[in-house]
Amino acid sequence: MRKILALLLALSLVLSLAACASSESGASSESGTYTASAQGYGGEVTVEMTFEGDKVTEVTITGADETPSVGQAAIPTLQEQILAAQSAEIDGVSGATVTTAAVKTAVQNCINQHNGVEQTATAELADGTYTAAAWSFSTSRQLNVTVEVADNKMTSIEVGDNGDTEIILNTAIENLIPQMLEHQSVSVDSIAGATASSNAIKQATEACLVQAIEAAGGDASSVSAFYVMPEKSTAQETLDTNVLIVGMGGSGITTATRLVELINEAGQSENVHVLCIDKAAKYGGTSVTTTSPMSINPSYFVEQNNGEDYVDADVLKADWMQYTEGDAKEWAIDYMMDYSGAAVDWLIGQGFVFGEPAQGLSDPYKVCVNYGDQFAVSKSVVQTYFDSIVDNYEELGGEYMLQVEATDLIVEDGVIVGVHATGADGTSYTINADKVVLATGGFAGNGEMEDEYLSDEYYNLSGGGRYNVFGMSQNDGKMIQSAIDNGAATYNIGMPPVSHIGGAYKIMHEFPVIELEGAVDIWTGLPATQSLNDVPMMMAVAPNSLAVNRQGVRFTDETTLSGYGNWQAGAYFYTIWSSEQIADIAENGLRFDTIGIFVNQGGWPSNTPIPEIYDILDAGIAMDYIYKADTLEELAEQIGVDPATLTQTVSDYNEYCDTKESPADGIEKSPVIYDLSGTRLRASTTSTRRWRAMVLTMP
Repeated sequence: MRKILALLLALSLVLSLAACASSESGASSESGTYTASAQGYGGEVTVEMTFEGDKVTEVTITGADETPSVGQAAIPTLQEQILAAQSAEIDGVSGATVTTAAVKTAVQNCINQHNGVEQTATAELADGTYTAAAWSFSTSRQLNVTVEVADNKMTSIEVGDNGDTEIILNTAIENLIPQMLEHQSVSVDSIAGATASSNAIKQATEACLVQAIEAAGGDASSVSAFYVMPEKSTAQETLDTNVLIVGMGGSGITTATRLVELINEAGQSENVHVLCIDKAAKYGGTSVTTTSPMSINPSYFVEQNNGEDYVDADVLKADWMQYTEGDAKEWAIDYMMDYSGAAVDWLIGQGFVFGEPAQGLSDPYKVCVNYGDQFAVSKSVVQTYFDSIVDNYEELGGEYMLQVEATDLIVEDGVIVGVHATGADGTSYTINADKVVLATGGFAGNGEMEDEYLSDEYYNLSGGGRYNVFGMSQNDGKMIQSAIDNGAATYNIGMPPVSHIGGAYKIMHEFPVIELEGAVDIWTGLPATQSLNDVPMMMAVAPNSLAVNRQGVRFTDETTLSGYGNWQAGAYFYTIWSSEQIADIAENGLRFDTIGIFVNQGGWPSNTPIPEIYDILDAGIAMDYIYKADTLEELAEQIGVDPATLTQTVSDYNEYCDTKESPADGIEKSPVIYDLSGTRLRASTTSTRRWRAMVLTMP
């Protein structure tokens, strides 16, 4: 048996937020238990600390919404560090700096409560201009921040060069920075819908403050003086409306706008009031950040196509029903076939721009109408479409409120009569409504609901850790759960989240990011890049790999790993590579330049020797997402699968590669590879190189 190198790879975005704190004053001899929370990466992180006199005897940290492989995995270490340090001055966990920062902030708050003081540290700042950078939403460019300091205060915070999505970043700039300056704090709540950008601004600002403290001759730990958690409002308001729409993404705002149109057409604008709310600081939701909706033969384009349909709806429906084995809401599919075209026609009338129907996930159906008549149009352009429709909504008498999160339904005698909601400032709302429409998306941002509702009946979907969400994770399913709690029925709630992209479980930043002269990144419009950091990402989705699920069983055609094929493994999967293959990469490079779509730093060109491959893999092993073993049995033990199962899977795959006959698992490799848009990447036959002993994992 040749030496086996195993890599565990999965889909995630790791962001940084560093912090430190001090507990140096006002020590209390009183015993007691105190609790505090702070914003982490995915949601609130809560710390409970027990004191006996001035000694911390117990620390419990909870963060159910943190990424399992990063934030949640760091919690045991953070608890140990706090007990050892007896303060918030801990080293934290590398790679989990957002969670670490939240924990430090909450720990300092608990200490402050115990000591009976509002603040345990003061800081002297040297006047001047300070700059720092932090990793944000972009994987290839850090977000740069400049902080002006005068008279011992932050007087301005400005965001400079970055790779973030502009429309998302702007919500943080407009809503977060004023709060930071007002409260002189790096611990104000992050902005819903812009968490990554918010965390990066706070982290970089804190680094600037440390510079100012040290320039004044102080100790970096006194930056805890800026861990001020503003008090929330205790105000309570009651609002009344006829129709309340919860969620202002694509479905919510189109429903609301069409509704007020109908109200006006009926001459009832004075009698029927419509209100929309959204927890984020911007409207549009994830619909703004996607590429295209799906539409069946919109008449706008059919007329330009000499009256010819782009797709035979009857054939498409038949295929759809066959694919779902008849287990589908047929009426809903019929509705899609009959009315989705008209919906796009209507959106065009609202100011949206689309391209004619194009091939989507597979040939031959032309059902995707790309925003802006091109694949990957700027999200800022798409935002203008939503600006237009919201303007129309307001002109017709509709109202909306942002940064107001619905928390639960109000039900009386089995009838929904409104919702309870909370504003970002803490204001509690009771919103009474004759009708309530929930347009809050799914529950991809809620690990507990995923574990509860995703089933393994047909595919390996449940458990195994939370799905990693790249992008906007505010769809936490809270209102879906409230509906269920109040007796609502569900249909096919075990559908997995949209998992159409694959990549490494953690993002590496160990190697330089190289800008390519004259080349432009189609997603950002910034100079294109490439980096060896993406090699594990590329190996995770390589079409010439062997992919197995968390039971060690091959689950899909590996040519589909980079887009659309990986969901069948659930939250993560593994790909296997032998030492022979690694040596070939060192000498000849990767065979394919397929990369994790969106979540990458530009990849690395194929057929280019990578002598650094062993350093790259060692870095991933240190980051705890690459695994190395000398035998398949040892590998199976490391990744928690049955050794006999994994060994048989590799044996069957090798036999398939040798004989080119139908594989034992029935999963054949496609002779061609498609990208996310359904375009062929290359016409040559996919290599099915024999696997001697190597497995990679992927979510």
